[in-house]
Amino acid sequence: MLVMKFGGTSLDGAGKIFDLVDLVRDPGWKDKEIAVVVSAMGKTTSILRQAARRAAQGEMKEILSELEDLAERHRATALAIGRQNRGIDGVIGFIDSLFDELGHILRSIDVLGEMTPRAMDRISGAGERLSAPLVSLAFRVRGIDSEPVDAGEGLIVTDRTFGEASPDPDATRRNARALLEPLLSRGVIPVVTGFIGATPDGEPTTLGRSGSDYSAALIGAALDADEVWIWSDVDGILTADPKIVPHARVLENLSYITAAELASCGAEVLHPKTIRPLTAGKIPLRLKNSFNPSHGGTLISSRAGAHLPAIISSESLSLVNIKWEGEEWMPEITTGVLQRLARAGVKVLHFVQSAWQQGIGIVIRRSDSEAAVMAAAADSLTIGVRPEVATVSVIAPGVFLPAMAALDEAAVEVLALLQATADSGIIMVVPESGMPGLVNLLHGRLNATTPADRCEACPRAGTIGKRIGGAV
Repeated sequence: MLVMKFGGTSLDGAGKIFDLVDLVRDPGWKDKEIAVVVSAMGKTTSILRQAARRAAQGEMKEILSELEDLAERHRATALAIGRQNRGIDGVIGFIDSLFDELGHILRSIDVLGEMTPRAMDRISGAGERLSAPLVSLAFRVRGIDSEPVDAGEGLIVTDRTFGEASPDPDATRRNARALLEPLLSRGVIPVVTGFIGATPDGEPTTLGRSGSDYSAALIGAALDADEVWIWSDVDGILTADPKIVPHARVLENLSYITAAELASCGAEVLHPKTIRPLTAGKIPLRLKNSFNPSHGGTLISSRAGAHLPAIISSESLSLVNIKWEGEEWMPEITTGVLQRLARAGVKVLHFVQSAWQQGIGIVIRRSDSEAAVMAAAADSLTIGVRPEVATVSVIAPGVFLPAMAALDEAAVEVLALLQATADSGIIMVVPESGMPGLVNLLHGRLNATTPADRCEACPRAGTIGKRIGGAV
């Protein structure tokens, strides 16, 4: 049994949706039961989220025009898929009804002048509710039994943490078996909405970033799937960003732990929470390219061994240095800062603490800089922001000294070393302008030579400490 998840690039119009159907019908896995999980059509979620924010600012006139454009895009896609299909009227009716519902919610936000996380979840999860009926219709047009399944209607059960809800795995497992197994046993392909769930009393929730991938993993774990496949527009996890290193190679096999480390460092094709539901049942996760389906992609499992060093780079970040000006540093200061940042919705990507310097350094998205400074402010704290920074993470055993040698050669200022362990790798914060050159140099050093050759450069790393700037 396979669970296949498709992202927005695979749903961008009728042609792409029929390509999705053809992938699922591929003879290579025709004997497998298959459940499909879908994201929203490309850019739909961003448009809906922006509409919610603008409604709170009183811009309803412009919003209603944009909503009608989005509705027409979905109607046109439905008609292009199945104008002559007997199910088309129901799909068009559902699209119209859902956009009427969105309009009512947005008008309420406009009147109140406030957008709550609960209201945002109702709005931002609508894209998946729109795409599932479209994909299911395309299967039926091709003569394949299929039904759309709304994960927020008694499938994925979550807590009330609106915006990034945590699923109840036991309740979700019971529901998945009750709702999906009867369909699968009859040869029906369920098309499940990703990203969304609901509280036990039916309040709509969303699962946060990469929520559709997470949904696929939850369903795969609940159904004891043979594998979960995440289809995107890349061949898998690569040794570096191909926009920076064009000859980057695919990492064909990774362990759950290594894949989670890569995801935590910013590997865009995977979020660490996607892996968690699969580990207990040792269900493999495969990342595949819907535009290059013959490629094996990256297989993440419990059996993977050694792998090439992977270099993960993330930009558009800021380094926030927070210093305590009081007499004695206490761990509670760090706890207080992190709690205030969490309440303000600021995601801390990495942080380092220094008791002897009486401060912490945190890496955040640049767009969160102003909110972070306001949230972290407190008596006896001095806050400074270094914008336009990037992180470069090297993940593999034994890469610390070779990475330090490469830093020495690249002459890049190191603003902070956020993590350095012999078994996993190292995370460096550097100026954004120096990141591409450093990534290329590291990739050449770590992936084009043998471990023995790499160690010849290790003694040169002794001078790197002269250029490492303190994080706090």
